[in-house]
Amino acid sequence: MWENIVCSVCCFGMAHNLLKTPHGWMCSTCEWQWKSKPSTGCPSVPRYDYWWNQNETPPVGYRPVPDNLKTKTQLASLKLAPRDENKPNGCIYRQAKTQWLWLYDVNNTAPLQKPKRPYVSAATRRIRKEAVLLWDSGEVVTEVYRDIEISAYAEYRYYGFKSASKISKERQPYYYGFLAEVTVVGLPTLPQNYTELRAILNRSVDTHIEALEHAKILVDKLLDVGINEGMREQLSQSGSGFIMTDQRGYGFCLKLPEGLTIAHRLAVHFGWEVIEA
Repeated sequence: MWENIVCSVCCFGMAHNLLKTPHGWMCSTCEWQWKSKPSTGCPSVPRYDYWWNQNETPPVGYRPVPDNLKTKTQLASLKLAPRDENKPNGCIYRQAKTQWLWLYDVNNTAPLQKPKRPYVSAATRRIRKEAVLLWDSGEVVTEVYRDIEISAYAEYRYYGFKSASKISKERQPYYYGFLAEVTVVGLPTLPQNYTELRAILNRSVDTHIEALEHAKILVDKLLDVGINEGMREQLSQSGSGFIMTDQRGYGFCLKLPEGLTIAHRLAVHFGWEVIEA
């Protein structure tokens, strides 16, 4: 005769409704069995084993998932969805991720609804269309902000400077985005002996408008905050530095003028002749 004992220990679920058996313990709710009293919580639905080899019979003691129970992913492949995600009909414990994988009865489902497309304004659609045309033509967009010229241009990281029409059909849908560039002359906080600084957005954005907005952020930082000692040291030693513009990690790589690269400074230091390619 099985003894009904309610276990009060609950780590990630309700308490098991334990029954003492000749071989150990069993929960009358999740129907799982243990040799010793469990310390985990009950998922509140029948628990099953995942048996990955469909061509073999599961070993004795395994509880394979019934054919009528499916995961959300499996239901979606059938273009179905649970009527209530909060009321699963079974589960599997994923040991590697220490979490439950919920199962739903295929007979209690509804047709899978197509996700609604987020509303996009006419102005946003126009800007995106304009961005694609600019990306195709390679045209540079410029704007003057606080008496400093900023520019946005399409990024061709993998294809070289080619228009979309010249890229193979397999690659043609690839759209990388836009970078921004700022050239500042006569900034008081520049390293000694340098009068010009170029700043390039270190991460591409979706449109030229976004690129220009990030450029404006950098201009504000350069003019209002300036370059700190650490940034000046980076510029002096390596010819480049980094200024973050927001918490998402967007920022600008600062570069010294083209004529003052590391190679040129080394050439001056060692008396080498600089041969332009």
